Amino acid sequence: MRIAAHLGVKDEIEIIDDAIAHLRSIGVDHIVAVDGCSTDGTADILAQHQNKDDFWFVQLDDLVPDETGEDWLRLNLQAIAGLRADWIIFLDADERWLPASGSLRDCRALTDSDVLTVPRYNVVLGENGPAMPSLPSPGDYQRSLLFVEPIPGFRTHLRFNPNTPWIRGVPGPKVMARPERIGGLTDGMHDIVGNAGPELRYRVPDDLLIAHLPFTTLPRFLQKVDNIRQQIAIHDEYLGEALAWHWRRWVELSDAGKIDEEFARQIYDAEEIATLLSSGIVSSVSEMLAGPAYRSRIARAS
Repeated sequence: MRIAAHLGVKDEIEIIDDAIAHLRSIGVDHIVAVDGCSTDGTADILAQHQNKDDFWFVQLDDLVPDETGEDWLRLNLQAIAGLRADWIIFLDADERWLPASGSLRDCRALTDSDVLTVPRYNVVLGENGPAMPSLPSPGDYQRSLLFVEPIPGFRTHLRFNPNTPWIRGVPGPKVMARPERIGGLTDGMHDIVGNAGPELRYRVPDDLLIAHLPFTTLPRFLQKVDNIRQQIAIHDEYLGEALAWHWRRWVELSDAGKIDEEFARQIYDAEEIATLLSSGIVSSVSEMLAGPAYRSRIARAS
C-alpha cells in the first residue's frame, strides 16, 4: 500500500520540519507540499526537500485578486495529478495524524472504504507549550492531551461568551481518500467530491485521529492573523461569514489591540488541565483510541 499526503502550508517555519518528519514516521510515502507563497522561510525549507520521487513542492499564490475559491480548489487538485498512491491524506502543517499503532497502513477501515472521515481535536496548550511532543509516537499518546468534548453551537456560544477560549472547541474532521475516486475538493480540503462511479463508501475510523495545533506560540498566531487579514481584503466575498468567522473575529480583536489577550486566553495551567481531565473535557490520545466510549461515539458517527 502506497500512501501520499497533500500538505497545505502557509508561513509555518516554526513547525514545518516536524510536520514533514511526522508524516514520514507514520508511513507516508509521497508528500505534495502546496505552499501559499510563504514569506517566513518556510518555502526555502520545502524547496530543500523537493525531489521528483517522493516530495513535490508546489507554490500557489493565495492572494491573486481575480482567483475564486473554485480556482484554488482546482489548482490544488491539479497539484496531486499523477500521484502513484492507493490513498492520499489531506492535511495542514498544524495537524498530526495519529494512528493507534503508529502506522497509517494498520488502519482497519482502509479495507472497505473509499473515504475516511477522521475526527480532529485541538491539542491542549499549557504554560510550557502544547501538551503533546513535537513528534508524537504511540509511546507518547498517554501524555498527549486533546479537547474532546464539543460545545454545542460553538459560534453562537462565543458570541455570548467571548471569554471562552477558542481552543476549547472541537473542529471539523479531515479526510483520507482513494485518489481514483476524487473528482474534486471542498473548501479547506475537508472532503472530496466523488467522480463518476459507485457511491462513495465513507467510514469514520476508530483507530485514527488528528491532533490539531492551532496555537503554539504568540508570533505564529500573529502571523496567521496577518495572513487572514490579507485573505479577507482580497477574497472577502468568497470567504464570507461561514468560512472565516473565527478568523474575522481574531482580526477584529487585533484591530482592537486585544490579540495578545486572546492568545493568553488559550493557555491553561496545570490545575486547570487536571480539572478538565477529571471532567472528561480533555482526554489523552491513548484513552481516545483505546476507550470503549470513543469507539461507541465513532460507531454512531459512521
